[in-house]
Amino acid sequence: MSQAKSARPTLFEVSLNDGTTWTGTERELRRDHPDWIPYAQAVQPRTTATRDAHEAYSRDVLTQIEQDYADDPHPGRLPRSSLNYNTMAWQQVRYEYRPGTVIQRRRSAQTQTGNGERDTEDAPAVKSKRARRSQHWLLYLGIGMVVMLALWLLLQMAVSWWQLHNDAVNYGRPTTYQFDAVLGHSDSAVNPTHIIIVNLNRHIIIIELPGGDASHARIYSGPTLFGDGQDLTPVTGWAVDVNGDGKLDLVLYVQDQRIVFINDGTQFRPAKPGERITIPK
Repeated sequence: MSQAKSARPTLFEVSLNDGTTWTGTERELRRDHPDWIPYAQAVQPRTTATRDAHEAYSRDVLTQIEQDYADDPHPGRLPRSSLNYNTMAWQQVRYEYRPGTVIQRRRSAQTQTGNGERDTEDAPAVKSKRARRSQHWLLYLGIGMVVMLALWLLLQMAVSWWQLHNDAVNYGRPTTYQFDAVLGHSDSAVNPTHIIIVNLNRHIIIIELPGGDASHARIYSGPTLFGDGQDLTPVTGWAVDVNGDGKLDLVLYVQDQRIVFINDGTQFRPAKPGERITIPK
């Protein structure tokens, strides 16, 4: 009777995917559910002979599973060789498969943020002291100076553009200035002499029409201006007696310079060095 009990096959229990529990012998387990062999658990007390047989069975099952895993080029499940199948005779361990069960994450578990840093739920992010520290006042001073310099340059560019635009409207291109005066060169108050001053590519040219008669026109060559943009500089003139001889002379105004032509009674000549000249304001 004791031999029959010791030879009785060991029963194993497996929890299937459909929620049912399967119980049977090793032969039935290999035949009906070979994929569930790693999850099989002994469910009845065993004698010494039964325990020895179960240990031999466990070694055989583990060897077979590891061999199958090594031969399978695409294993679907890692071997459960770390589980202890030799449970105590009075201890029953049951593993159940529960589809749809969600395991809650611990509050202290780390999470991956979008910028590659790790943060925890229960530990709020702490800003560094460097981020909270205010910038030095010299930084704001430098930024203000750069802004003021940029505004000053823009203002200078605007003034220069407006000056060129105003000169183009008043004097044209090339810049031309003209006026009438009684110079005593075959003219009169009814027919005054017409003076035309032209800045032609930085070279000043004076055209005189005595009594307004173009057939007796005289052309005087003035100085040449040097520098960038001098071809757009307007040159104006004024008829005034600068040497006190009672005849009106010609004074040219080029920015802050004065160029004098002396009236000898019939035409103009450049002023000579050392000649006493007084230009009224």
